[in-house]
Amino acid sequence: MAEYVIPIVATVATVASTAYSVYSSTEVRHEARSEEHLDEGLAAIEAQRAKKAEEDRRRRVLATQRSLYGAAGLEMEGSPLLVQAETIRNSEENLRQIEQNRMFKAKGLALNLEQEEQATYSSAIKAGMKGASSGYSIGRTYNWW
Repeated sequence: MAEYVIPIVATVATVASTAYSVYSSTEVRHEARSEEHLDEGLAAIEAQRAKKAEEDRRRRVLATQRSLYGAAGLEMEGSPLLVQAETIRNSEENLRQIEQNRMFKAKGLALNLEQEEQATYSSAIKAGMKGASSGYSIGRTYNWW
């Protein structure tokens, strides 16, 4: 009976080690998901701040243009109006770029998360295979009967 204890303990230790490795891999995946959601939230907040800054800049530029045109005695028609329309178009393009950058960043974060999940999944499979191989090696080399 005592001769069976060592291989049984070794096999149990291998299985426990493998189970812990697989569990650790799943914990890493959960942490990566949490971080990705946090990063998405921060990217959205950053984009909102950039949009607000661009809208404030546009208001200041338009107000400055109006005051300069008024001080020069120009009416808001013709060239001054075209300049303001161009300013608004440029600002709208800047706002579109801010939103597009936020979307690209979110897609990049999602891609990174997917790659991390694949790596941890592969790591868990590798740990499971290594544990099974170790258990098989221990059991195979021992004379059970």
